[in-house]
Amino acid sequence: LAAYRRKGLGERLLRRLLHEAAAARLPQVWLSVRPDNAPAIALYRKLGFVGEPAHPPGGWAIAGEMTMVWRPRGKLAPS
Repeated sequence: LAAYRRKGLGERLLRRLLHEAAAARLPQVWLSVRPDNAPAIALYRKLGFVGEPAHPPGGWAIAGEMTMVWRPRGKLAPS
């Protein structure tokens, strides 16, 4: 909803998710995003996701969408 955009909610949620993923020693977190969704891509990059041309495990990638992966590299504050 528009009323909840640009308030940092998505960043806080994603930071917490990545913090928990790192605590659980997950080696990576994948996501799929529309290539025209610049705000989301900027957020994902800010939090350490990188574009990944390889297909993610499990075959869930959506055709036409960009896949990105995050790998823990130290501490990420849950914020």
